[in-house]
Amino acid sequence: MDTNRRSLLAFGGAALAGAVAAAPPAEAARRQPGPSGGTAATLSDPQLLSAFAKARYSLDDRLTCGWMDATTYAFIEGATYPLYRLLAATWVRVRRVDDLHFIGRTLETAYFFDITTGAPLSRLRMPVTGREVDVKPYRAGPSNLSLGVREETGGTFRMAAESRDGQSFFRQGTTRRTQSLSEPVRDGDTLFIREDLSTRVFGPDGGKPVFFYAEWTQTALPWKAALDARVACVDCTLGYSAVAAFRPWMQMDGVDGHTLQNGRGGKVQSVAALPARLLEMARLHDPDLLDDPVKVLGALP
Repeated sequence: MDTNRRSLLAFGGAALAGAVAAAPPAEAARRQPGPSGGTAATLSDPQLLSAFAKARYSLDDRLTCGWMDATTYAFIEGATYPLYRLLAATWVRVRRVDDLHFIGRTLETAYFFDITTGAPLSRLRMPVTGREVDVKPYRAGPSNLSLGVREETGGTFRMAAESRDGQSFFRQGTTRRTQSLSEPVRDGDTLFIREDLSTRVFGPDGGKPVFFYAEWTQTALPWKAALDARVACVDCTLGYSAVAAFRPWMQMDGVDGHTLQNGRGGKVQSVAALPARLLEMARLHDPDLLDDPVKVLGALP
């Protein structure tokens, strides 16, 4: 399976022309006024993918880094329980396969902090069960990834094998994954693009998924940069929300609930431009990603 990691990222693509071409009939819905006060941008699928690409990755194969600052909650029987603050980073290189598809290599790290004090967490008391569990920094990858305007894929879920202490974060099985870009809206000098991601993992007997993760982001980039054929890569900001099954390390088997996350993030064009606290944690736990991240990611597929 080509795995798209939590998707703080996007991909490079063909440059947009100075004027946006008329959309084909299948894109007619994008011509309607945006509900937030902006105006729906008339972009073809290749143009939409390219704009998203330069915002969240690059149109060439350079290394780019995404970052996320989010709060995680447990949601159990309609009640919400704060768990931790999460700082995450993604390290990515991609290449374009055709007008509607990118592939690449990605690695994600995440570090956990007390919501109140901001101190790094090593132990966490879970709600409802009262269990005190170990909290360890997360590192997943390097993994293959894919991106399109609309994708549905399936196969073997490999994240447990591709992650540090992977059995604590993932369950094995077969996966069904969907990913889509939609709702490009121009609001003044800014273009907003929505991305939806969903992964469900099923055991050998089928039935309910043994693991699931879904996220929704709104990526913002300068309108002029989105349309400028000379711009291959641009910084972006994004809003983020997600829902996920309890991770095995949380020891919540038998509890009918899941986690919720919301936060903000973005993409930067150098490792040094990542938020200072993320760099501090990476130096402590993942120094190889600061020394030579391209080598760690390995060759592009």
